Amino acid sequence: MAIGDLTAQQQTNLNALGVAMFNAAPGATVLDEWAAAVSAGTSIDALANALTATELFVTQFDGLTTLDAQIGLVLTNLGLTNGTDAYTEAQAAFRDLLQAGTPVGTVIVSAADYLLNSTSRAAIFDTAAQTLANKVEVAAYYGIERGQSADTLAELQSVLDGVTDSSASVDTAKAAIDAASGATLTVTVTGDAPEQTLDFGGTASGTISMTLDGDNVATISRGGVTATTNPDLDEVATLNVATDQRLALTKAQLDLVTNVIGSGGAIVEVSGVTQAALTTDLAKITVDLGVIGLTVAAGETGTFDVSAEGGFVGAVDASAAGSVTLVGGDGIQRLTGGTQNDNLTGGVDADLLTGGSGADTFIYAVGDGSQYAFEGATVGADASAPSAGDSYTSLEVITDFNTGGGGTMTVANAGIGADAGTAGRVEANEAVFVAGSYDSDTGVFTVGDGTTDDASNADLLVLWDGDAADGVQQEAVVLVGIDTVGVEALTPGFSGADLFFA
Repeated sequence: MAIGDLTAQQQTNLNALGVAMFNAAPGATVLDEWAAAVSAGTSIDALANALTATELFVTQFDGLTTLDAQIGLVLTNLGLTNGTDAYTEAQAAFRDLLQAGTPVGTVIVSAADYLLNSTSRAAIFDTAAQTLANKVEVAAYYGIERGQSADTLAELQSVLDGVTDSSASVDTAKAAIDAASGATLTVTVTGDAPEQTLDFGGTASGTISMTLDGDNVATISRGGVTATTNPDLDEVATLNVATDQRLALTKAQLDLVTNVIGSGGAIVEVSGVTQAALTTDLAKITVDLGVIGLTVAAGETGTFDVSAEGGFVGAVDASAAGSVTLVGGDGIQRLTGGTQNDNLTGGVDADLLTGGSGADTFIYAVGDGSQYAFEGATVGADASAPSAGDSYTSLEVITDFNTGGGGTMTVANAGIGADAGTAGRVEANEAVFVAGSYDSDTGVFTVGDGTTDDASNADLLVLWDGDAADGVQQEAVVLVGIDTVGVEALTPGFSGADLFFA
């Protein structure tokens, strides 16, 4: 049983007990202990008499060798001042009761009750009564309203320092309690379980904890809550980032066991995250319907899966990340890979897949007018066209074409022509097409003889000069499943950044 479960009068009686016996605010912990005893049937008199046998009570009287001196300590606790008529009369009453054998605790409780509740109290006791009432009010504010406790009697006694019969002394004491205990964070609960909403108001420091019972699923909405440190969200099934809000994970350890979902116009941003910070539980970041964009900002993320599902229409730019797997859904996709080897998968419409540096794989199953933009893998400056049996590695790859559609490969050199120079050579500002076969397991392209219609010539290696300058900076990409027959014939001298294939 907690102190808050008692009646208001019972709460006042227990705070008055602490003031009268110890000149202290009991505090929340002690009040709860006393409340449990009262709820179990212990009377205030019985509780007071039990406390008189404790070391904490007895040691207050160390050095006080006479009965009047010991009585004087209790009278001071009760708000009486030595030398006044009230003090003299109370001292005599205490002495008579104690010498008659009345238990100490009973005498103290009776005196406090007389000062606080008697309708026939003598006027000479009014000042003491107001002082005691003010001390009880401050004690209740400390232990009940602010829920504060302390470890020593001296600390609990200090709560009442300076409290007199004036209302100003009460205000001063409460202000000191507020300053020592920090600001209040107000929590308002609305709705019925299990669909309840918790609204946090005010400013708080330290840790804010919320425990969910059973299989309840909580939605946490950020709004106006200030903390000295960022919060940890543990075992939350879904973290919803609402429209016009942003979830920023900066130089943090990611442990996304489930998915982070952005709805409406939300942005999910991951930046400054090192490979060591990632965990094996990282599943994916999912961008759902209606999202217009997602950016993975600067930082090496190792292998990173981003899935743009459903009716996603827009751009996913992971150019600053490491190895990235980007999967598009319905609608027109604009997928940009990272700094290492990427896997870019388009959807059902005309997508733009941009690989960036590294040996990337482009997968496009259906749709007309798909586009692929990349720098290409540098394979050396040898201007000679490859011969049958030659092999190439560390290549970018485009695979899984729709045989009924067409594609455009956009390269960095905007002035190249297809087979525009001397046959059998890769010359300045030129692209050539080489038949062969690509082994996806080993990543090796082997040049075929260019004439036999079999698996050894089923794929296409595109070589081009990528630097738009004198000399040849030879770059390459493999078109899996496209042979030389499937590439549109471009007349010698054709100039442009796009190579077309069907």
